[in-house]
Amino acid sequence: MMLHQLGHQLTHIVNLKRRLMDSRLQACGITRSQRQILLMLYWHGDCTQKNLLLHLDMDPGQLARTLDGLEKDGYVKRSPWGANRRCLFVELTERCREERMPQLLEAVESVDSQLFQGFDKEEQMHVQKLLDRLQANLQSNGERDSHED
Repeated sequence: MMLHQLGHQLTHIVNLKRRLMDSRLQACGITRSQRQILLMLYWHGDCTQKNLLLHLDMDPGQLARTLDGLEKDGYVKRSPWGANRRCLFVELTERCREERMPQLLEAVESVDSQLFQGFDKEEQMHVQKLLDRLQANLQSNGERDSHED
């Protein structure tokens, strides 16, 4: 397989997974943008809005609008971050952890089980290591996994 085909296949797998997640969560009323934000905060911890932008495939306006809706629904809370009042810290609320996260995590588990059907634990860990290396190869020097901005 040529390398450009591998990249295309990875993109196709991501798109298939996104569509499957969309369909599993449609009845819950959770949008793709909301899902991305909530899972990012759940798995990587509360962080600044700027940090969310670095790690999500969204433009600043889309992120702000989605956070507005999540905040209005009581699922996230934004507050000024340190001395820079223009920088906002985003955190999951207890309501979100109790009401939304179980639905989200159940959908993730279901889709991941389908994705890795027929793979043993060792194969799954090997795939994870390979994907981690691919990600590290492409990550720019300016991206950080810290909560600081």
